[in-house]
Amino acid sequence: MMDATTLDYEFDEENLGFEEPAAQPPVSISWRERISIIAISLGFLTLIVTLIGPLAGTWIGIFLSFGLICLGTSVYFWFAYRDTVPGIKHDGITFSGAKHRGIIGWGLGITITGFYIVLYWWPKYLERAVHLVDPLALLLSGGTADRWFFYGFLYTLAVLVFGIRMFMKFRHNKYQIVRTSSVMFWQLGFAFLIPQVLKSFDQPEFYFTYFWPLKYDYLFPSTVGYLTNHPGALGTFMVFWGAAATFVATPVL
Repeated sequence: MMDATTLDYEFDEENLGFEEPAAQPPVSISWRERISIIAISLGFLTLIVTLIGPLAGTWIGIFLSFGLICLGTSVYFWFAYRDTVPGIKHDGITFSGAKHRGIIGWGLGITITGFYIVLYWWPKYLERAVHLVDPLALLLSGGTADRWFFYGFLYTLAVLVFGIRMFMKFRHNKYQIVRTSSVMFWQLGFAFLIPQVLKSFDQPEFYFTYFWPLKYDYLFPSTVGYLTNHPGALGTFMVFWGAAATFVATPVL
């Protein structure tokens, strides 16, 4: 039982409001981090040039744009967190420009939302960007890239790069290391590479990490018929996998 003094204590946070915490001292950026930021900037610059120049749809264009961006970001995360105390660091983040309705947050929100709108409803405006990754699509599936391959490519890169950030932030926590490794493995292997490789062998493009409700049409009669009528036993296994994931994995997870 709590004492009467504690029970009588009244503190109305909504009326008093939340004051902004004291500003944290600025964090100095090392020369290694500066170099990584330069690499990221060069990657974005190359990406813009590639979109309008002759490097579009070439391996050189991919490496000099997406490669530099991912490498620079990964190196930045490595050095930014290497000498810090591992663990959660949320001081002041709700008052930062990216998370407190600042210009960075608005810019990111509009950009990401706009990208999804164009991806779903006006994909023709992304055609040149999509064909940037044609060499990779040809290598994996034997065909040119479409908007969903391009989206999967970007999503997978984001998972891998920010996975490195998670490794550095929670390098003291075995659970977080295993959890992050699992997410990276399943995204890269089963949600990106395997479906594309299946296409190169004239097999259905099947995502083993998707099931109801994320992939609600896997048990539709048309989908089941398409998979079971496909030559070989793999299609039947895919139907079994979709059913097991829906009726077993979904309730359990």
